[in-house]
Amino acid sequence: MSSALTVVLRSKLLTLLSLLSLMYIPISTAQAEGNVQRSTSFIKVEAGEFYSVGLREDGSVWTWGRNLYSELGLQEQMSVGAITAPVRLLGLDHIQVIATNNNGYQLAVKADGTVWEWGRATDSVKHGILPRQIPGLTGIVSVAAGSSIGIALREDGSVLEWARNQDSQVIAINPIIVPGLKDVTKLVIANGETAYAITQDGKVWYWNAATTDGKLKLTKPTMIKGLPPMVQVATSHGIDRKGQAWSWELGYSLQSDLKTTQLTVTKQPKKFHPELKLKEIRGGLNYSLLLTEKGDIYSYGFQFAGKEGKVSGISKVTTIAAGSYHNLAIDSLGRVWGWGADKWFETGNNPGTPEGMVYRPALMRDAITMKVNGEPLKSMFPAMMREDHTILTPLKDVARAFGGDVTVAVVDGYYAYTLQLEDKEITFHINDPEPYILINGNRVSITKDMISGTSGAILVTSSFWRLLGFHLTWDSAACELNIALDI
Repeated sequence: MSSALTVVLRSKLLTLLSLLSLMYIPISTAQAEGNVQRSTSFIKVEAGEFYSVGLREDGSVWTWGRNLYSELGLQEQMSVGAITAPVRLLGLDHIQVIATNNNGYQLAVKADGTVWEWGRATDSVKHGILPRQIPGLTGIVSVAAGSSIGIALREDGSVLEWARNQDSQVIAINPIIVPGLKDVTKLVIANGETAYAITQDGKVWYWNAATTDGKLKLTKPTMIKGLPPMVQVATSHGIDRKGQAWSWELGYSLQSDLKTTQLTVTKQPKKFHPELKLKEIRGGLNYSLLLTEKGDIYSYGFQFAGKEGKVSGISKVTTIAAGSYHNLAIDSLGRVWGWGADKWFETGNNPGTPEGMVYRPALMRDAITMKVNGEPLKSMFPAMMREDHTILTPLKDVARAFGGDVTVAVVDGYYAYTLQLEDKEITFHINDPEPYILINGNRVSITKDMISGTSGAILVTSSFWRLLGFHLTWDSAACELNIALDI
């Protein structure tokens, strides 16, 4: 018979910021097999409003930051407001393209040409969509996400557009072909429902969409005159084939009948920053980020993430992302950097100032794959590496993966946690002047750095796992930790 393995944490009720789901067990990578190296390379990032999404070279998708509206795709019903470090989205493998509408809704394209969605639902403020395939879309090479629409580029150069489902159920969509467009090479949604397309000849086209009762109505795509052949667009800016930056402005103008309005070019295209030769441009909230061919970043226009001009503290950048209040970049080593607003951990690290800002680009925490007995751990909480190279792992989810469970109760104004697992009984005494643990009644002294109860989290070192018979394997090349139970 298995007996109760009891874990009791006594902390004042008012100081707890979370319940058991935020409990972590750290494992020293120095004691695991291999040495810690950088995480597997990231190749693409997207910066939403207070949250982030990243695509790794291995085709996996990671997310972090605010989750108040289930924008991360980790929960169908929101219960945790933020994720402090990158966590892998299970069910998304072999991904080649990711896109966000910056307001909680994401799309992705798999290597097989299928389209997947996740994030904030439309039928409830805090209802979320777990990663799932959108039926009826195949042969897709790229996507863009809007407030209530999605658009996709097909292999033949044609463009499909559809209205998002108004509930969280998997329902077949009714995509329509955007008329008048062929040989399209790139797509982007500039703002809400306004879309751009670049054709093989470098021409830029724009159109708008409106949805009424789930029905989609499109305006006729219109070419922007006065631009040279272009290779990229973002909001109202773009890059031509020579790497020169251009800007223009779209707006609604009153038509001749004095009753209707139409989306038109209200400011004609003009060059800006002629001294820079660019390879990427991304649009944020009233500003743009510019990436030069040399790998330097410049900001253009007002933004909350720093002053206009060259971004210092980072170089050799390969790609960028511009959010409403924070920015992301990937360097030549595949590492993610973040700066700007960080109250929700959207830069991938701890806030650098009391007001929750990171003013200088900082490296994101490592994206660690967590496995139990060789299988990916089902958890919405990330494994996190500390500065001393111990790794924090979600206790409750690890316990469940081994057939155990954890319950919580309030006793005399304190939280008490009980873990049911195998045939050991352990009690943690972390608030004692000399902290210790009881293992089947045997007292074992510990140091304060071996265990912690900060913010409702139990933290212990890797020696704890080995006392329970666990075996640790650290794959530094894949940034992957596996916990197995020796038999």
